[in-house]
Amino acid sequence: MLDGFWQRREERGGRDDNPYRASFAQIIAVADAEAERLSAEHILDFFNNCLHVSPGFADLPGYRTLETLKAGKLSQLRKETMERFQKLSWQELVESGSVIAGSPDTVAEQMEELAHELRVGTVVCPMHTGNMPDRKSATRRSCSPRR
Repeated sequence: MLDGFWQRREERGGRDDNPYRASFAQIIAVADAEAERLSAEHILDFFNNCLHVSPGFADLPGYRTLETLKAGKLSQLRKETMERFQKLSWQELVESGSVIAGSPDTVAEQMEELAHELRVGTVVCPMHTGNMPDRKSATRRSCSPRR
């Protein structure tokens, strides 16, 4: 999708290398060797139970132009694509890049590669995924007022 975005930008206004024109959301698990043990259950819950779009909402009139239909865009909303995500293992999610997991250095390196590859200036990291309890949520630990 982002390749198409950058191509369209070039078609409409010339070459533009400003990475802050686009952002990307990436699920991460930072926990050295324990990333899988601490996060897999919750991230798999997200992919297995939360990552779906009802067919009635996936292709509403006006979502796609004739050009996007011809190009096969928005195919990620097709039922078979969504079902494929629901059957992936933790290892498959990590190997495919759907999840970045590992030590702080590993995650930082992979996130930098992701930002350069996609040409994005902002990578949004949801810090609470699936059925993750508050006690494990980085958002809860970092944003809660001290007691």
